Amino acid sequence: MFDDLIGKPYIDNGSGPDGYDCYGVWMEVNRRLGVEVPEQEMILKGCKFTKVDKPQPGDAVLIITGEGPHVAAAENETTIIHTSRKIGSVHRAKMSSPQIAGRIQGFYRYVG
Repeated sequence: MFDDLIGKPYIDNGSGPDGYDCYGVWMEVNRRLGVEVPEQEMILKGCKFTKVDKPQPGDAVLIITGEGPHVAAAENETTIIHTSRKIGSVHRAKMSSPQIAGRIQGFYRYVG
């Protein structure tokens, strides 16, 4: 369902289809799952998320990086889809990988 996203370039403020930033990837994954999520600027205006123990497809995975907070989209309970300026393109990663596991701050489900 998301294979065509893999390899798309990172673009600042990108929301597809030619490139994405991390939030754009999360939005696109949710769109494909039939969940409409708000544009990034609306998140700061009171959108609600609930913290969950185990992620489901589309849940936001909050990761802390050297550049600050980063959002990835859960593909399932073990895999994320994400991108960043440093990575350069959209890719899949295991949440258990050494680059990610210790940096995950939580899993969040958009509820409105």
